[in-house]
Amino acid sequence: MGAQKVVSRKTALGFIGLCIILSVAVIGALVQNSNTNLHNQAASKDLIISSLNSTVSTLNTTVGKDNSTIASLNAQIASLQKQVKSENLVNSALQTQVASTSSQLNSETNEVSTLQNEINTNAQAKTLENELSTEQAQVTTLQNQIASDQSTANSLNARIVNLDSTMANWDSPVQDGFSLIQITDTQFLSKSHPDLFNTLTSWIVNNTNALNVSMVIHTGDIINDPDNLTEWTDANTAMMQLYNSGVPYCWDAGNHDIINESIPQGNTNGIWLGGSGYSAFNVALMQQEPYWVASIFNGTSTAVQFSYGDYRFLVINIAYDANQTVLDWMQTLINCNPNDNVIVATHNFLNGQDTLGFTPSSKDVDWATNFNNTLNSDPNVFMTLSGHDINEGTAANVHVGNREEIFFNRQQQDNAEGGATARIYTFNMSNPGHPTVSVFTYETYASDSGEAPQYLTDLSNQFNFTSNLIPYSPTPVSLQSGTDFLGASGFSTSFSSSITLSPVMQNIQGMFQPDSQVGYNQTGDLLGFYNFTFNGYTSNFTVSTVGANIVINTLNANTISYTVDGDSGGVNGVQTFLLNMPASVTVDGGTAETSPGTNWTYLNGVLTVTGATQSVAINLPNTL
Repeated sequence: MGAQKVVSRKTALGFIGLCIILSVAVIGALVQNSNTNLHNQAASKDLIISSLNSTVSTLNTTVGKDNSTIASLNAQIASLQKQVKSENLVNSALQTQVASTSSQLNSETNEVSTLQNEINTNAQAKTLENELSTEQAQVTTLQNQIASDQSTANSLNARIVNLDSTMANWDSPVQDGFSLIQITDTQFLSKSHPDLFNTLTSWIVNNTNALNVSMVIHTGDIINDPDNLTEWTDANTAMMQLYNSGVPYCWDAGNHDIINESIPQGNTNGIWLGGSGYSAFNVALMQQEPYWVASIFNGTSTAVQFSYGDYRFLVINIAYDANQTVLDWMQTLINCNPNDNVIVATHNFLNGQDTLGFTPSSKDVDWATNFNNTLNSDPNVFMTLSGHDINEGTAANVHVGNREEIFFNRQQQDNAEGGATARIYTFNMSNPGHPTVSVFTYETYASDSGEAPQYLTDLSNQFNFTSNLIPYSPTPVSLQSGTDFLGASGFSTSFSSSITLSPVMQNIQGMFQPDSQVGYNQTGDLLGFYNFTFNGYTSNFTVSTVGANIVINTLNANTISYTVDGDSGGVNGVQTFLLNMPASVTVDGGTAETSPGTNWTYLNGVLTVTGATQSVAINLPNTL
């Protein structure tokens, strides 16, 4: 056990010794390496030191040069210091001046600030004043707008009430009154839209009973091209719907209906084709209608009559810018019917600006002005209707005394389809002496906007007016000498002294009542005088004159004598009389002819005298 311990110690000590030897060897090697490194570092540092010494030598040379430069700079600095001292003195003076100026500037700044405050205050006041003025203007504008809106609202309410009332009448027949319908300036319908012309007249036919239509009045420009036979045919087709349905109507010729735009006066300066071959405008056909009164120049101007209760109405249609002969014809009709309520319809009169005449034409204005003066002498003309104007609006009306003047024309609305519009005048006769006339306008076509046919509700197309009418009474009429009674061709019969026309009484179921005419009527060129008195002699008398005017000097049971005037160009006039066979006829003061021959004929109760250029005497042994 002990021996083993000794061996172990020896072994351990041997191991330790070995380790020591190894450590010493290692440490020796490390020291050797460290010495080598240090030697190398020292060599390197020697090189660095040598380089630094060379650099120091170079710097010493440079410092020598810089010292020279520094000396030079010091001299410059000394000079600059002197200059700075001088500048400081100047600056001190400037500082003093600046201080003084600053003080003054502060004072000025304070004043500027004060002034700026005042300016700002004034500007604010001015701004407030401007704003106040603007606000006041806005308030005024709003007040005006409110007043205008209120007025419009009131007007609309009145129109709604009136429309409701009128529509109620249209939903059921008009029982206490009647209606007139105006159509006008259908020229573009005849030219391009004949179907719409037919639509217009069909609508009138279909609504005649409901509206109780007493008369349809066409105020001219029936067609567009006066020599276009197709247009006349299309217009005739449309208007014949009225005739064939028994709807009363009348018309006048507009400027587009007359070739050369001149109303004929027994010559060819103006030619109207409407009365030639077109039934709707054929005077001979229309004369068979009970409402027909007269026409002149082949139907360019026409006259009709109708009654409602105790009131009789005379409608006279005057052609475009008619000559004096036509106006005399109109005046005679009015004078012979003093208790008729007269409506005068003419192509040109009132315009869309409530003034007279188509203003682009001085001729039209002059004519309308003269026509107005004529109407002013006829107090029983209570209404005028006109069309024609296309530049100054589509509708207008003015009240002149007891006369309501109305303009209406929509020919160029909706691509020239507007002529297919009916203007309706409904007379409420519950108070017949002072009827209210409700005016409405109906488009019988669907307009461009795609709307259906409709009533126009603007103030120019829907309004009311009140008229003063006179009841009819069979009053004798006295007419002064020289009054022209004109036939259809424009030639006249007049009397050398005044005449009196008395109502013709007829026996109706045992009661005598006045005939429809007051002692006078016209059928073409045939003039009928019934129960009239001339130079103290009362009789009936019928005469026609063509080609010359005549003046009757004597008319009694035994003699008719007259003079011939106006036989222009040597063309002999022709006079016809409805009377018994004369005993003799003397022409131009020659020999009395006791039997028919060169200057006169007699057939079927008609005496015809020809060839007279100065005078005629007819001997009547028998009564007229």
